[in-house]
Parts: sequence; C-alpha cells; structure tokens
Amino acid sequence: MTQDDSIPPWESEDLKMVFILGLPCTHRQYDSIWVTIDRMTKSMHFILVKASYSAKDYVRNYTQEVVKLHSVPLSIISDRFGDHFRKDLVLKLSLAQLFTRRPMVTLLGPELVHEAMEKVQLIKDRLKTAQSRQKSYTGVRREILSLSLMISSELDTSKLGVPPAGFGMYETKVVNKAMAHGRR
Repeated sequence: MTQDDSIPPWESEDLKMVFILGLPCTHRQYDSIWVTIDRMTKSMHFILVKASYSAKDYVRNYTQEVVKLHSVPLSIISDRFGDHFRKDLVLKLSLAQLFTRRPMVTLLGPELVHEAMEKVQLIKDRLKTAQSRQKSYTGVRREILSLSLMISSELDTSKLGVPPAGFGMYETKVVNKAMAHGRR
C-alpha cells in the first residue's frame, strides 16, 4: 500500500497507522494487524485485516471497529456529498488557506490580561476577608440558655387559663428580654 500524499499534514499528525504483516492466518483467514494510533483521543486500536484488503475494506473496518466506540451513528457518516462540498470549498478558499497551519493569534491583549489579573486579585482579597471573618467566630463562646419554659415579665398567667400552681411542676425562670441579650 503506497502512502497518499494528498492527505493534509494536520490530519496525518493526529492519526498514525502501522501494519503488521506476515503473521500466521487465523481461522477466518486474517493474516495482518492494522494498528491505528489516534493522538487526539489518545487511543490505539488493533484491527485484524487481510493482506488483500482494498481501501474500501479499510474504511468499512475503521467505521465498524473504531467509530462505533465513540457512539457516532453510521447514518451520519457519509462521503456521498463530500466531493461536491470539497470542490466548492477549494474554489472559494485558496489551497494555502485550507491546508496550512495558521499562525498563533493572541486572543488577549495586555489590557485584557491586566484586567483579568485585577479581578483575580479582587476575588482573592474577598476570599481572605471571608476566611478571617469565619476564623473570628471560632473562638467565641456561645451561651446557650437552657430554659424549659421562658416567661417574660409582661406575661400574665391568668390569661392563659392555667393556674399558677400548674407551673410548679416545671423548672421556671423569669427572664427579661433585655437580660437575655446581655443588657441590664
């Protein structure tokens, strides 16, 4: 099999193929192994082939063995309109634009980088403030008022319909609202 020079260099860099020939035949008469190395998906596939396969057989094997692993339905893989599309594309674009690598283009200017760094610094400062605020709460001892029943000084037990003697079975404390908040 000769190498086709019409493959664009950017495609051939991501997909490498190796053929291992001259192996003993299997029970289905496979005598070679086709190894495809896909650098984009970081995968390697070993496909049993025959030395007498044509290019169409390799395409069929590739779609059956490799493309199906990526959950791509075979109904959308078609080269029926590829030639017409490619002709129109080549006519509208020059070949140099189509098959050469484009130079690196800076997407961010110095002003945008500086603005992004300022925003990152602002976020860091806000995180430090929030952390120090949370740390200030760790040392504070909280007083928990364990009252089984709280009666304010304004509460009149006769309005509740409960005799004052009914409160005797529970521990009762009269707490003024101002005293509960630490004010006297």
